[in-house]
Amino acid sequence: MSSLVLPCARCGRQTETSELREGRCRRCRIEIATEADRAELERLLGKQRRYSGRAVPTPALERQLDRVRRRLVDRVREVLPPGEPVEPAVAELLEPPTKTARRTPGGLVLP
Repeated sequence: MSSLVLPCARCGRQTETSELREGRCRRCRIEIATEADRAELERLLGKQRRYSGRAVPTPALERQLDRVRRRLVDRVREVLPPGEPVEPAVAELLEPPTKTARRTPGGLVLP
């Protein structure tokens, strides 16, 4: 038995209707729910990089990072249906985006 496939209202990705909520795919719902926490995590990671260059101990910063990561996992857990593993969704969310090459009209490939 095949299920109906519709585009996500936000990203346009083809998604089964069983995964759509409010017209959005699971990935978009997770991105929307964790937007503020991801911005905070990026800010704190930048701060950590600056301090690590100076070899400054940062136990308070480590605690802040742990709190933000826990909040991020909790937000993902709220979006996912009960029983679905949270780890793959969080790992996918936190992985750095890959650069995609663009081809110019002249045939050059740009990063």
